[in-house]
Amino acid sequence: MKLAGQVAVVTGAGRGIGRAVAVRLAREGAAVALAARSAPELDGVAREITQAGGRGLVIPTDVRQEAALLMATLDPNATLEELTLLPAGGIL
Repeated sequence: MKLAGQVAVVTGAGRGIGRAVAVRLAREGAAVALAARSAPELDGVAREITQAGGRGLVIPTDVRQEAALLMATLDPNATLEELTLLPAGGIL
């Protein structure tokens, strides 16, 4: 598990490439913060990650709106301890 102990934030994590990236990061051991506008789809990705033994945190937000993104980072209920920024498309 190359990313054990790390946390990744994936935008657009509800479907397509973002979903695939989130699932792969979780398989590699990262806890994944799942960000997108589509809460029901994020719930599905989080469930898939959890069922495989990983950790996923659903953050419904519109990353195109700065205020919404800021509010997502200030969520007092968030449980992921440390944030690692990985430079790649679709990942903050």
